[in-house]
Amino acid sequence: MIKHVGIPNWIYIDNPVKKVVLLDKQKAIKKSDHEYRIAKEKALNWHGLIKVLINMADKEDAEKQSAESILTGKKSLSVADELSKLAQLHKEGILTKEEFETEKQKLLSS
Repeated sequence: MIKHVGIPNWIYIDNPVKKVVLLDKQKAIKKSDHEYRIAKEKALNWHGLIKVLINMADKEDAEKQSAESILTGKKSLSVADELSKLAQLHKEGILTKEEFETEKQKLLSS
């Protein structure tokens, strides 16, 4: 016998333990009762909606992480390229040892 059907509501950040009440009866009812079936259907609909929202948020997070890793990879490649250029300039005598070391430290600390 059922008296209450509800799902948690996570909208309230300060107090997340709230419920969306889908069925609230003084007396218990049977699972075969029409009111229970309607409440269960609503609960399943809410569950499906929340599941879709979570999947969308997960997909967004994955896309952001992918974009960040691509940018980080490009930045690393760019630093490596710049270091190679600095080394070449030092080798050709265009940069002194001190200038090379100073510029190298700037690149590595960025």
